[in-house]
Amino acid sequence: MLIHTCSPVRAPQPFIRLTYHIIGFLLLLLPVTLTDAPRAMANDQGLHSESQVAQRAKAAWEQGTTDLALGILDQGIHENPQAFALHQLRGDMLATSRHTEAALQSYETVLASIPTALDVRWAKWSILVRSGQIEESVTELQRIAAIDSQNPLPAADVGGRLWFTSTSVQLAITLNDNGEPSPVTTCDLDGAGRSSLLSSAAFTYATEVLSAALSLGNALIVARGLGATGRGDVAFLTTVAFLTSSLATVGVQEAIGNIAASAPGKRRALAGNAVVLAIVFGILAIAAVIALIAAVPSAAGGSDDILRWLALSSIPMLILQVFLRFHVQADYRFAVANLAVLIPAILNVAVNGTMEVLGEISVASAIVVWISGQFIATILLIIYVARRMSGFGRPDRALARDSIVFGSKSHVGRIMLLGNYRLDAWIVGSIAGARELGLYSVAVAWAEACFFLPTALAAVQRPD
Repeated sequence: MLIHTCSPVRAPQPFIRLTYHIIGFLLLLLPVTLTDAPRAMANDQGLHSESQVAQRAKAAWEQGTTDLALGILDQGIHENPQAFALHQLRGDMLATSRHTEAALQSYETVLASIPTALDVRWAKWSILVRSGQIEESVTELQRIAAIDSQNPLPAADVGGRLWFTSTSVQLAITLNDNGEPSPVTTCDLDGAGRSSLLSSAAFTYATEVLSAALSLGNALIVARGLGATGRGDVAFLTTVAFLTSSLATVGVQEAIGNIAASAPGKRRALAGNAVVLAIVFGILAIAAVIALIAAVPSAAGGSDDILRWLALSSIPMLILQVFLRFHVQADYRFAVANLAVLIPAILNVAVNGTMEVLGEISVASAIVVWISGQFIATILLIIYVARRMSGFGRPDRALARDSIVFGSKSHVGRIMLLGNYRLDAWIVGSIAGARELGLYSVAVAWAEACFFLPTALAAVQRPD
């Protein structure tokens, strides 16, 4: 046997010393590199177009690194001072961060060169109102009226006066012979139609409590008329529709609430996007549930096929209702939003109670009544947005994309919340059966009272 001995090949000593020196040099530069990373990333933007700079800045902003996003924008503006889209985006970021004066300066830079930029003027007006600069906000609103004859805020042109109505603004501007606005003749910017935080919170909390009481009453009526099993069938189908629609919103309603409150000029596009996204998300959600039941038949919970299809068909409508409710609340229209919450509950108790007294109540009738209540509430919101607010504008693809990106980040928390006190009903109905779910749903109706106060406070504080 031949044994070959191998000795390890040693690297030359100078090479090892050089390697150590390089590693040591890199370690020495590491703190400097980390400290200067935002600046380096910002400088790197100079090689890209204006749209690419904006995309990089938005990505950094959405990740919570506002300083990095502003650094990217500042570098892009330095290299191209005429990039007005970057100035506007910078103003939006500063406004969100409550840097009022800096945001106004960015908007003024845009308006100095493009005085007819309505979206910028709306953003500026919103900041002025929010910061209490009354006279300045009135002046800005006059400029908007002079530029945009299709202004979403004017409610009427009566007696030569152009009336602006909003929950935060009630303003009359006298028009001269040329149709141009004259100095303000009537002005009330200190909360016309807008209630205080305490009264709004109390009203919304009372609505939540009343809605819950009516829902509990409806649960008892259905349980009395149909028994625990019938009540379980109704609870299962409504839970499937509600839970699926809530998950399918992708959190877009959060973006709608934020953008509609901070940028009134985008409300028409937001409303248009709400309709399109509700349809698209609703169809995808229905397809997902159908696929789930096909893969796991027990997920159907033994429900009737026709009634299940009826419940699933309401999903796009339920999504739109959520979107429009946040849209309405962003303008402090809590009375309308609360009415949309109460209508289904009132209708359920009234109709199901009558049907139970007459002995005609059934699972099918209870489902139809529930869907009818949701339909009426959604129609109410649609009519209100169309006639009393900004209306429905052409959908904006970029705005929709931004809304989805923003909403998806907050949606994880909502999914966990829904899983905590909604998904369990689906699981109980699929595993234990309709009777057990019927008993369980009544107990849950009592337990949900713990969520009413924080939910009401969150809703009324949201626009600010």
